[in-house]
Amino acid sequence: MEYKAARFEQKNRVGYLTSMKVSEFYKGDYPIVDKTLEGYVKIDQLSKSNKGGYQREDSEKRWKSFGKFLDSVDGFCPNPIIGNIRTDDATGGVCSFTNGKLTTPKNSKIWICEGQHRLLGYIYAYKELDIDIDIPIVIINTDTFTEKLTFYYVNGTQKSVKTDLVNTNLTAICKEEGRRPYGVNLTDDKMEAVDMVEFLNTNPESPLRNCIELPGSGVKGVMKGIPMQNSISEMIKALGVHYDSEQEIRGQATLMLMNSWRALKELMPNSFDDPKNHITLKSGGVYVLNRLISTMYTRMKDQKGASGTAKFTNDAYYKMFSSGQMINYMNDDWWKSGTEGKGAATYGSSQTSFKTIERILVRAANSYFDDNN
Repeated sequence: MEYKAARFEQKNRVGYLTSMKVSEFYKGDYPIVDKTLEGYVKIDQLSKSNKGGYQREDSEKRWKSFGKFLDSVDGFCPNPIIGNIRTDDATGGVCSFTNGKLTTPKNSKIWICEGQHRLLGYIYAYKELDIDIDIPIVIINTDTFTEKLTFYYVNGTQKSVKTDLVNTNLTAICKEEGRRPYGVNLTDDKMEAVDMVEFLNTNPESPLRNCIELPGSGVKGVMKGIPMQNSISEMIKALGVHYDSEQEIRGQATLMLMNSWRALKELMPNSFDDPKNHITLKSGGVYVLNRLISTMYTRMKDQKGASGTAKFTNDAYYKMFSSGQMINYMNDDWWKSGTEGKGAATYGSSQTSFKTIERILVRAANSYFDDNN
């Protein structure tokens, strides 16, 4: 085969950037059964029949999703896959490069060492959706060992993008575009929560100012962004049954979070001054306390005395948290890390544990309202 290509060199090793259409290399049947792929490309996938394979089993859901993405209005992927023409087995040989053209040995195979799901997605799009587009590919020409090493360095050492950064970036994109691009699964509630977490972390009046570790915030090792985003998203969803507009929901959620956390900061100052030795600002505290605040919405709203938003003041939350029914739980000692006895930390750090702590606090809060109404 001959391809127009751009040659590049890194530390005496050579690669070639080119492109090819699916119709140029894939000759097999569909649905795909044999991942060796009939044609010019192969995937060295570990299986019962291929004990020496090094790639994990593919996920049909992933490659079909990519194929459908290609069929959408946003369907553009400039990221090249990487393939190797092996110099040490019968499927390969030595390539030549002259005048901007890469010539591969006759009947050679290209072993895909990065991008198998994208490749299978391109094939799915071609066979099922009639999309035959250029696929960018970097071709290397080396032995099998170096091919496997390339797979390891590309796939084994890279870190996935942090979820809070993904949420922040996707929220900004959706708002700028005025639509949700294909494949973006963020709900409206989650995008509102992303914005609210940013507000809580930057507003001078917020009790959580500079407490939340977010991309670019400069805050390290205190509250994590994801628990705040997730638990506030839950709160927004719960408030949706009580209000008609997004503005009302966001306003009520912000009011509740600002005043409740201000009361918590007054009651538990050590948790904020020494967050590493308390779980109040860690995932357990964030999920439990935000869920408590959300769950007690109706009891706060129905309490006697003040009306409207006045029922959700800092003073109202302080009275509830410092009451005889709750004070045994709403203090720094109960939220210390590694506390012996019956502190929050002794229940564990799973979502099941968080639910247990939440039930304890909700029961105490309900007792407070029962005794004061």
